[in-house]
Amino acid sequence: MLKYDTHHYDDFLKLKISASLWFFLLYGVRHFFFVAAIKLMPNDVGSIDWMNTQANSLFMLTDIPAAIALLATGHRVPDAFAIMRWVWAHGKSILISSYILGIALYVHLNGALIQSGDIDKLLLAASVIIPDVLIIGSIFKSELIKDIFSEFPESEKKD
Repeated sequence: MLKYDTHHYDDFLKLKISASLWFFLLYGVRHFFFVAAIKLMPNDVGSIDWMNTQANSLFMLTDIPAAIALLATGHRVPDAFAIMRWVWAHGKSILISSYILGIALYVHLNGALIQSGDIDKLLLAASVIIPDVLIIGSIFKSELIKDIFSEFPESEKKD
């Protein structure tokens, strides 16, 4: 008997990466896109406060752990390098650390915005921080995501 519904498994009964995990991985590297959008379209995208407060290039450093976990997703094959196996085995904590670093940096860079007392600025900060906190909670509590990160296809080679 399978632990999850059949749509969570591939042909070889290995757990597929769930849609929610794909979302968490891709949302974890959003600052790369925000910085690029602000540089390419400063008059259009730069006027969006929600994006503008996250378009500092320092945020790209907090996206690196999520980008590494995303890279390991593409290398989740039987003959992957040992480093990719290690990254995948620790992927859940790597992804959570990426979000925690993002929240910490956001609070550090936008502390005046949060402490201003202006409700609009406080709601702006909350609209950035709350989704990250919810994602951290989802990653932390999800048994499926835990099982996906703990599973890695075995190598066909015999040593």
